[in-house]
Order: sequence, then structure tokens, then C-alpha cells
Amino acid sequence: MHKNSQKRYYIRGAVYFITTVTKERYKYFCDEIFVHVLVEQIYFAQQLLQFQLYAYAIMPDHVHVLIQPHDGYNYSKIMFSIKKQFSHNANRVMGYNPFPDYENDEMNIKLQHYRDKFLKKYPSTCPYPRFLWQKSFHDHIIQNNHDFHNHVGYILHQNKKHGTHGVIWVE
Repeated sequence: MHKNSQKRYYIRGAVYFITTVTKERYKYFCDEIFVHVLVEQIYFAQQLLQFQLYAYAIMPDHVHVLIQPHDGYNYSKIMFSIKKQFSHNANRVMGYNPFPDYENDEMNIKLQHYRDKFLKKYPSTCPYPRFLWQKSFHDHIIQNNHDFHNHVGYILHQNKKHGTHGVIWVE
């Protein structure tokens, strides 16, 4: 185990509040294109990995999600999937990663659309460095209904707390 690794506790049926941060807190999510790509990735992962999504907040440099994994995938695998695929997709949109020639699925069609919007917005040079997340993420096991509602409230108040116009969704 890596010396900085957190000990993860997997409890069947538990709900988790998770926070993940961009590398060096770079504010990629001030750009709505990256917000849209991340939202697409969250919902794609939800369909693929079958977890309950209760809420999320996308702030300029970090993301909060409130999820409940179902059988088959724990929250570490869910976050790995979301973070890895979003990184690839964001870097495709910025032109750092190529689009695979053989893939013409719905996600790649959407990504090509975002790439076109990105090129219209930034026609000459990409203003962003390659997208990376900070290693790992912070997690909290929801203890009871009161704790659940506190964390939903925390997500709802992220814009006020950070003085930004992040994207917030609550089921």
C-alpha cells in the first residue's frame, strides 16, 4: 500500500460522500465545456456501474458526489472509472489525446461536439494544461438520515461557500 493511501472501508448498502480535486487545484470547471463533459461521464458511469447518485456539486477545482454503490462495484472502482474516463475525455476535447478512429459511439459523438465548441472558443492555442486529478479522493461514510441531509445541504450551499456559480444537482 502506498504510504499516503487512505484506508477504505466498504460497507454493503452504505452511502458515501466523496470529494475529489483537480491537480494543483487548477480551475478547469470554470469552463462550462468541462462541466458538461464531467456530467456526461458521471451519468455514463452510473449506467455502466449501477450506483445510486443522490447529489453532486461541481466547483471550479473540485467535485463532490453523494453515491450508493450497488453489488459488483465499490466506490473506489466507481471513482476510478469517473476520474480516469473524464481525464481521457477532457484531454481529447483539448486536443491532447486523439479520438480513436474505430469508436463512433454516442459518447465519442458528444465529445466531438464538445471538441468543436472548444475549438470555436479557443481557435489558436489551448489555454489549459493537460487535465489531471490529484491522487486519491476524500470519502465519508454517511452514518444516518441526519448525516445524509447534512451532506445534501453541504452540496446545496457550495456556491455560497465558494462564491462561485458551480453546477449542483440533488435528486
